[in-house]
Amino acid sequence: MRKQARQLENELDLKLVSFSKLCTSYSHSNSREGRRDSSDTTPLLNGSNQDHMFETMAVEIEQLLTKLTGVNG
Repeated sequence: MRKQARQLENELDLKLVSFSKLCTSYSHSNSREGRRDSSDTTPLLNGSNQDHMFETMAVEIEQLLTKLTGVNG
């Protein structure tokens, strides 16, 4: 059980790092294009591939958390 929990934790760590990089790259691309992100109403990601990647990664992180909760529960 511990081994499985550690494996899930490692997967989760990697996924969170990738998720953070995705969000950071989006933020930087908006800055280069002269967009302002200060508004709370500005979408986190604008359409396209980044939007899909964001949603996919969020679902994968959720699934890993659910599995980890099951192992630890």
